[in-house]
Amino acid sequence: MPCPGVCSAVRASLQSTVVVDAMSSPDLQPPLSPDPFQESPLPDHSLAILRRLDREIERRASSWMQILELTVRDLADAFAHFNWTGVYLVEGDDLVLGPYVGLPTEHLRIPVGRGICGAAAAERRSIVVDDVRQDPRYLSCFVSTRSEIVVPILIGDRVIGEIDIDSDQPAAFGATDRALLEAVAERLARLAPSELR
Repeated sequence: MPCPGVCSAVRASLQSTVVVDAMSSPDLQPPLSPDPFQESPLPDHSLAILRRLDREIERRASSWMQILELTVRDLADAFAHFNWTGVYLVEGDDLVLGPYVGLPTEHLRIPVGRGICGAAAAERRSIVVDDVRQDPRYLSCFVSTRSEIVVPILIGDRVIGEIDIDSDQPAAFGATDRALLEAVAERLARLAPSELR
C-alpha cells in the first residue's frame, strides 16, 4: 500500500539517523548500507523495525538474546504472511534454534548444508523458495507451509546465524521482503556480542 508522504519523511529521518548514529558512535563503525527502499514505498512498520535496530546499535542497551526475541516478534507481528518467524544461531557445524514465533518445530538443530536453512548458511546467501513442495532440500515442519525465505546473518563472510521465515502462501516473499530481511540481518550482525566476532 503506497504511503509516499509519510514513508518519504520516515525514510529521510532514518537515513539521517543512520549517518548521525555512525558518526557519534565511539567506535566509529562504518555507516549502514544505503536504505534499500529509497525508490519504493515501504510500510511504516518495516521502517519502524529498522529504526528500532538502528537505535539499538547506537545505545547497546539490550542483550543479544533480547534483541533477537524482539526482532522476531516485531517481524511476526508486522506481516500477516510471516506464519513462522525464527532465528537459528550457528554452533560449530550446526544451526541451533533460537527465538521464534509460531508453532513448535522439531528442527531444533540443523547441520549446515542440510535443508534450505543449512543451504543458506553453507552458501552464505539468502534463499527464497516459492514452493517448498517442489524443493527437495526442504525439511518439512508443517503441512501448511508453502514458501520459505532464509537470510543469513553475516560478519564478514562468516555466518553467525540466520533469519528463517515460513509462509502458508505460495510465492509469499518478494523483493521488498528480502531487502527488508537483509537490512535486518545486517543490523543484527552489528549488534552481535564480541564473542561472535
